[in-house]
Amino acid sequence: MKHQEQRIAIAEASEIHNVGYRDGTLTGYNANRDLVDVPDYLNDLNATHQAKILIAKDWPDFWPAYWEILKEVMDVGIFDDEICDDVRRMVAPDATQESKAILLAVKLWTE
Repeated sequence: MKHQEQRIAIAEASEIHNVGYRDGTLTGYNANRDLVDVPDYLNDLNATHQAKILIAKDWPDFWPAYWEILKEVMDVGIFDDEICDDVRRMVAPDATQESKAILLAVKLWTE
């Protein structure tokens, strides 16, 4: 997926609707119907963190899918049922890896 396609898909999955360019800026409407700028998820870990929280509210199986997919995105094999959350916290994905894992977890990633 291209950068902008990923931004739009994550925005729409995290309660930002009617996403599009307005005056040259990628914007959409949040749950309060406020016009907001779409975050640059692929370069902003804070934005990906907020997106995960919002997406997890609507996707009950998000977290298990996310963790499983993240290990593939990061090409690490240390996540298994015996590994605790402390180890997961030590593996720090960048914003691009987080974004891809989010989209794969909610089945919005396209090649």
